[in-house]
Amino acid sequence: MKATTRKLSLKTKSLSYTGERFIPEEKTSVMTLEHYHRYRFAQKYCHNKKVLDIACGEGYGCQILSETAASVYGCDISKEIIAHAKNKYPKIKFCMGSVEEKLFTENSFDVITCFETIEHVSEKVQASALANFVNYLKPNGVLIISTPNTESPQHVPNSFHKKEFNEKEFYHFLQKYFSFVKIVGQNISCISLITNENKIFPLDVAEKPDIKKARYLIALCSQKGLPDVDSNFLIDMSGQSFIQLAHVKTVIAKLAPWFNLMIKVLAFLMPTQELKSKISRYRW
Repeated sequence: MKATTRKLSLKTKSLSYTGERFIPEEKTSVMTLEHYHRYRFAQKYCHNKKVLDIACGEGYGCQILSETAASVYGCDISKEIIAHAKNKYPKIKFCMGSVEEKLFTENSFDVITCFETIEHVSEKVQASALANFVNYLKPNGVLIISTPNTESPQHVPNSFHKKEFNEKEFYHFLQKYFSFVKIVGQNISCISLITNENKIFPLDVAEKPDIKKARYLIALCSQKGLPDVDSNFLIDMSGQSFIQLAHVKTVIAKLAPWFNLMIKVLAFLMPTQELKSKISRYRW
C-alpha cells in the first residue's frame, strides 16, 4: 500500500468551526451523538481489519475505529486538519488528499468509511471517488458511506453541498459500483438510532422507523455479499441531548416561526457565504 505524502507541520492551533467541520470539544451533545454513532456502528465491521477513513476530519473517528481495527489510516483534504490529527492521535496514520485523487494501490483495505462527504462534491467527482473506493478495497472489502437524506422532514438546504441524494438515488448511485448495497437510516432524538426497517426493533416505539424519512442514509457496499445489519442505538447518558431536543423546543414552540424568520434575516445580512450557511443551518 502506498499513499501520497506531503510535508506537514505538526505545530497546530485550535481548529475553527467552518460551518460543517465537527470538533468534538466544541459541539453540542446532539451533534456528538450523531457523529459518534456512525463510527460506533462501523466498529462492528472493522474487527482486526485494515481500515481507511476518508475525509476523516480531526481524527476522532479514526480513534474510535482503532479500538477494534488492526490498523487505521485517516485521510483528509485539509492540511490544517491533518496536522492537527497527527498531533492529537499520534498512533493513527494520516495523510492529506481528496476523494478523487488516486492515493492508494489496489486491494489496500478491508473496510473504507466515508461519512457525510460524498454530497460535498460534484457528480463527476462522486464518480471518481467511488471508482477509487472500489479500487482501494480488497475483493471481500466493505464500504460504509453516509449522506443526508433529502426526503427527511428535517432536511434543510446546505450551500456546502453540491449533489445530495434521497434513498432511491443513493441506492442506484452506489449500485453502479458495487454488486451488493444495503441502506439503513439514522435519526437523531435523545438517542441516535440506526435501524433496518426489515428488522424488529428491540424497544417499543410509537411509529415504525421509515428509512425514506430518516435524517441520514448509511450504506454498506460490497462485491461479495453483506452481513445482516441489526438495529442499534447510542444513548447520551448526560441527558444534554434530551434537554436540547425536547425541553427547549417545547418551551419555544409557539415562537418558532419568529425565530426562523430572524435566522433568515440574520443569514441574509452576513458578509460571507460561510457565515450565511452556518447561520442558515439552525432551525426551530
